[in-house]
Amino acid sequence: MLANPTKKDTLQQSFQRNNIRIPIVDYSDAVKDSNYLQRFQDWMRKYKWATKSVKSITINSLLAQAKKCEESFSVRLENLLTEDGSSSPYAEKRITPKLRYLSGRLLYLSSREYLGEISEKLTNRPDMYLIAKTMEAVAFRDFTDVLSMGVNATHSAAQLVRAEGNEPVRIDNDIGLSPVVEQSLAVLVINGVQHNYGAINTELMQLVASTGMKDLMKSKNSFIREFACLHGLSEPRHQYFLDSSFDRDEELAMDVLNQLQRSSHC
Repeated sequence: MLANPTKKDTLQQSFQRNNIRIPIVDYSDAVKDSNYLQRFQDWMRKYKWATKSVKSITINSLLAQAKKCEESFSVRLENLLTEDGSSSPYAEKRITPKLRYLSGRLLYLSSREYLGEISEKLTNRPDMYLIAKTMEAVAFRDFTDVLSMGVNATHSAAQLVRAEGNEPVRIDNDIGLSPVVEQSLAVLVINGVQHNYGAINTELMQLVASTGMKDLMKSKNSFIREFACLHGLSEPRHQYFLDSSFDRDEELAMDVLNQLQRSSHC
């Protein structure tokens, strides 16, 4: 994306057609940085292999690599699921990290049908329940369970849905509005994920929707008040910032891999 920032949309559409949910970050602003461009050009001149290496990266080559990884990870995951880890607690502990590694990456590379099948096999494993429910949310677009698991789980699932085209998700309207659920619903708003849950008129939901900001600037909640003052009266640009790089050194955020294991509400 640094070498070909104008191909962002084309790459994203190709990923979506091939069940790849890797988020594509817009580096166009970083590329406009003249200092960075100069260093990039110097690097290309210094290393003769660099130009050939960069040119060899095409959309088709990325799709081929993703497909190869998906096939390899699927086989390895299926083999692990057939292993009997009940013989000793050490055997189970040996299998679990491998299952997390493979299933986390398959969330970005596999079809919704396959994720639905694997989620059923992983749900019965307590240490894989969180990833299994995330797979289920992505496969069936039902976010009822992940909302109760906290903002990390909700954001991880929302990132995958956004990368795939942002199809609306379903939420059971009977789910109680606990603080955890309210925060998770706010995360969906920030990600631009539409849902069928009823409207909620709380300060947090007003904040993420940028409505009634003048009143929120006087809120008794210090977080709400300070955030509203920093945000101002402008329209929300949550998705723009999620899709754009902060600077040229920003790494690609794979939230299923980076954040999912930290969710504490499960």
